[in-house]
Amino acid sequence: MIPLRHAAACIVALAILTPAAAEPVAELVSRLDTARLKGGVPAFAVVLVEQGQPAVVRHAGVADLDDRSPVSERTRFRIGSITKTFTAIAMLLADRTGSLDIEAPLTDATGSGLVPNPWSPQHPVTVARLLEHSAGLQDWVQDEWDLNDPLSLADALGYRPASRTVRWKPGMFDSYSNNGPGVAARILELETGDSYESFVHEHIFGPLGMKSATITPDAATLAALASGYDTDGTSVIPFWHVIFRPSAAISLEPADMAPFVRLFLDRGRIQDHVFLTADEIRRMETPATTLAARNGLTSGYGLGLRSWQHQGHLLFGHGGDADGYLAHFGYSSDSGRGYFVVINVFRHPPLREMRAALDDWVTAPLPEVQIAAGDIDPDAARALTGDYRQVTTRFPGNPPGRRIAVDWVDGALHTRTADAVRELVPVTGRLFRRPWQTRPTAVFADDSDGRLYLIGNFGNFVRQDEMATGQNPEDPALPGS
Repeated sequence: MIPLRHAAACIVALAILTPAAAEPVAELVSRLDTARLKGGVPAFAVVLVEQGQPAVVRHAGVADLDDRSPVSERTRFRIGSITKTFTAIAMLLADRTGSLDIEAPLTDATGSGLVPNPWSPQHPVTVARLLEHSAGLQDWVQDEWDLNDPLSLADALGYRPASRTVRWKPGMFDSYSNNGPGVAARILELETGDSYESFVHEHIFGPLGMKSATITPDAATLAALASGYDTDGTSVIPFWHVIFRPSAAISLEPADMAPFVRLFLDRGRIQDHVFLTADEIRRMETPATTLAARNGLTSGYGLGLRSWQHQGHLLFGHGGDADGYLAHFGYSSDSGRGYFVVINVFRHPPLREMRAALDDWVTAPLPEVQIAAGDIDPDAARALTGDYRQVTTRFPGNPPGRRIAVDWVDGALHTRTADAVRELVPVTGRLFRRPWQTRPTAVFADDSDGRLYLIGNFGNFVRQDEMATGQNPEDPALPGS
């Protein structure tokens, strides 16, 4: 085993930028490699995509600490949950051809039995809700995380089926769950008669020219895969088969992510061919199935894409955690820049540092954003105050327990927790943002149940007085599960 400080650094450019663009990229890659070395990362690879420019692929470090083999352009990595973005594209393509309707309620023919739903038929599960994490599902139970068998989707859905019981009213909240894409992909199989793997290879990997991409690993993938390391930076994690491949199973050479990122920058076009329509791209970027979305909040999780703000600018993309690997892709349509980055160790701090550098590069061409605050009537603001309790949790067995107090102090609304007090800046209506943000990230919303909810990128909460007067003791959305 060799210390990382002695690991050979092999930085390779697979394309030549114009002289004007080359220096910023060189500085960026140096910044990324510094983060790699500081964070104890054996290897990283990055793909930089800019409209009107050839993609750049660069990498540094070693693919294996034991034999000191340097990472190369043929080294493959696992991309984890970025697979969910591919799954969402598959559903949109099938929807366009009429193979399925992502907005239609699940029926017996489309696998309604896969997700027992106490709120059906008034509040059905749909493919769109499965993809937006708003179907009311929690995440896998521990046995599903620990399973290391390459199961078919049909068999995977038969393993611990109680994990896929709807826990709160579908169409209410975004709560991240690896169950949703697996169920959606099984519906794709039932409706098209094709396997999920075959559909994605034929309709996505093929048209995009992603020749190295695999969902079920073959011998070539396993031979070329960089070793994935645990949080200690030295313990190898063997290849792990995720129970639902549509959630996190793709492996590839990083260069194959270039046409994928470019697809979003070009608003769905592959050169002169319309692969996805501009409306389909916007639908992926925009949440539509939650209470927050119905009340005007456009930030959050759409169809396989998440949005975030950097230096006041809006970016889209997705992260990916796999055993021994961390990855992320992001882009800005306004700047025409995007990226993919991956490391072969399960350490989040160095990836966060790399992401910050890459987001700086993506937004560098854009002008400074001016932050404007709206006004709120003091009486309207006071009507939103109170004690709020969390109503969703990602993992089974963890009952909602977080509390947030909303206070009106010195002419401003604040959220207060045991750890921090943060201002809520009014934007318009009941939409709010934090002081360092430029777009709304939180909303106060009434539902037909008569309760007042506070929903944002910090979670889903209901005001306590509404719980005291309107709670159904049989409603699993409130006591947890």
